Amino acid sequence: MQRLWIILRTEIKAWRKDPITTLGGILPPLLMMIAFGLLFGERPTFKIAVLNHDTGSAGAVLIEAFGETLSPFGVPYYDILPLAEAEAWAALRTDHLDGVWVIPADFSQRLAAGQEPQLDMYFSNYIDDLAKNHRIYQAEVMWRLYEKIGMPAPPLSLREEYPLPVMVEWFQVIGVGLVLMSFILGGMMNIMMLTY
Repeated sequence: MQRLWIILRTEIKAWRKDPITTLGGILPPLLMMIAFGLLFGERPTFKIAVLNHDTGSAGAVLIEAFGETLSPFGVPYYDILPLAEAEAWAALRTDHLDGVWVIPADFSQRLAAGQEPQLDMYFSNYIDDLAKNHRIYQAEVMWRLYEKIGMPAPPLSLREEYPLPVMVEWFQVIGVGLVLMSFILGGMMNIMMLTY
């Protein structure tokens, strides 16, 4: 262990004398950390509008279920914006909204009759992963709706298993690797500068 500290101390002294080596070892991982943060660091909350054409009360209960269905991070999957129908479609077309859900007029009637209710989901499909997430989240929202209105479980099968009691944020996973990578890049730059 003492040898490791000696090598580490020697590397840090070399880095102080040669700032290019330091930049070569620290700058790329830092830029990668920023890039990963922009790609994966956001919370999984989608901004949507819900157009409720339902003549009964189940549509309003479904809208409540949207806000009550939480991700493993403890934040709602959906942030519902109160938009009029024309505004909602315009926001979706201009990519200011992730999706529009339309609750049809016969939604409550079909639920009461034991028929499968239908929802229309319109969402921006510019990233396939987002489309997949909408399909997963809507199943959880429907489970919550059926619980709230006191009906038996919906015709969906949902099973989740998490290997840890809490979700691990992306930074804790990627950050360690990037720190190690900075040491490797710094060492490579150091060897390159000493060799040439």
